Amino acid sequence: MGGERTRFLEGAFIAPILITLYEHGDEVMKAFLIAIVEGGRNTSARRYKELEELGLISIRKNRIKSSGHWISLTDKGKRIAKYLIEIDKILLEP
Repeated sequence: MGGERTRFLEGAFIAPILITLYEHGDEVMKAFLIAIVEGGRNTSARRYKELEELGLISIRKNRIKSSGHWISLTDKGKRIAKYLIEIDKILLEP
C-alpha cells in the first residue's frame, strides 16, 4: 500500500538530513551534515545514496578536495523537507 513509498523515512537520520539541507539553503558539504546531523559519526554513506536514488538530493564531488562532496536538495527533496518541517511543528504543539 502507500506505506511502501514512505518506508525510506524509517532510515536513520533521513528526516534530519532533509530538514538540515532545507534550512541551510544551497549546497552543503557532506562533512558538515555528518557533523551537525549525525554528531560526527558517518553512520551510513548508503543513506545519501538512497536519497539521491529517490531523487531527493543531488551529490556533487568537490573539485578541490577529492574526498569531499557537496549535497543539495532537488525540487522534490525541498517539497518533502517542507512537509517534514510542518510535521515537526505539529509534533511540538502542546
